Amino acid sequence: MDINLEGYRTINEYKNLANEIYNDPRSIIKVYPIDAHRYPGETHYYNNGNLLRMDSNGIFRSLYPF
Repeated sequence: MDINLEGYRTINEYKNLANEIYNDPRSIIKVYPIDAHRYPGETHYYNNGNLLRMDSNGIFRSLYPF
């Protein structure tokens, strides 16, 4: 992985960004029902052009721009 390429982050930057999105009261939160066809039980946090996905147990699933 070349961290100098646009869009790449170090592990610590990635983790810090996920925590910032998770803890930011301005994040838009969407919770999917456990029986949803798509993203069952997931919680999505939308913030500043990023999407943080958490599974039904609140465990990190992914983080990427939307």
